Amino acid sequence: MNILLVEDDQLLKKALSNRLTTEGHVVLEARNGKEALDIVLENAIDLIVCDLMMPIISGVTFLNMRNKFMSPDVPVIVTSSLEGAGEILNNLGISYNGFLHKPIDEKALLIMIQEVLEKQAIRINKTP
Repeated sequence: MNILLVEDDQLLKKALSNRLTTEGHVVLEARNGKEALDIVLENAIDLIVCDLMMPIISGVTFLNMRNKFMSPDVPVIVTSSLEGAGEILNNLGISYNGFLHKPIDEKALLIMIQEVLEKQAIRINKTP
């Protein structure tokens, strides 16, 4: 599975990327929303893990723009240390499938990825 990991913290991005790769995923890394958009334009993405607070183009802006460039069915897991981030996204009408508060526990991320993908598969299978 191709996972787009959008994170400006280099140490965290490397740790998460290594763990996801070890689990058998292909990880495409972006440091900000601009790089993420460039990756989306050139690659098939199965799942996005995205931080909200980043330079150049923020995660909020990237998530708001992503449906112009890819299927809205691609699941998104949002990460942030910002208090009330989920409420902010909801108020802006930005959809996401899961939320993890930083600092991120790698095992919690793996569990959430599995849960999000299972829900996605159930939803797709129920579509007539």
